[in-house]
Amino acid sequence: VLDVARGRPININRLFAAGPYLLSGIVSMIIVSLAIGMAALVLIGIPVAVGALIAQSGEGAAIGFGIGLLIAIVPLVIAGIAVSQIQPLIVDRGVGPIEAIRLSVDITSGNRFTLFLIGVVLMAIAVGAAIVGLLLLCIGIIPAMIGVGAFSSLVLVVAYLGMTGQSVVIPSSPSDPSSPEFQNVMP
Repeated sequence: VLDVARGRPININRLFAAGPYLLSGIVSMIIVSLAIGMAALVLIGIPVAVGALIAQSGEGAAIGFGIGLLIAIVPLVIAGIAVSQIQPLIVDRGVGPIEAIRLSVDITSGNRFTLFLIGVVLMAIAVGAAIVGLLLLCIGIIPAMIGVGAFSSLVLVVAYLGMTGQSVVIPSSPSDPSSPEFQNVMP
């Protein structure tokens, strides 16, 4: 997808070239999952424990869980957005897991709300495509989801390239014969 966004020729062999990045990607996701999981456990667990102690019942724990979830949702979403660029960084720059996490936090700084809005729009598109696919007697849901997945990947890679100051190539207008085949667009 990085090649597509950069206007490079598409080579099917690139789909299978991720081997050198696999271990770094897995390690980084384990680190992030453990960190976010521990944060969620603390942010949700404390209100659950307090609710259970105060009410001395399962209902108090359930209320504490609801309160903890409300407390935890915003910081956990922000943390998820902050580390959302780990995989593109590993593939694009060849960095290790810890460096990718640090760089992701750095490049998303100042862009997190934009990434959140992009995520909301992409989820709305996915829901719309799923509904249309279901209305087509479930036959259309698989092609719709494949298309949404490909489109979402491209949008997120273009966002990554923009945040890192790299150029993005878009096709030029076919109606303008004097324009070059592609135009470089700097973020």
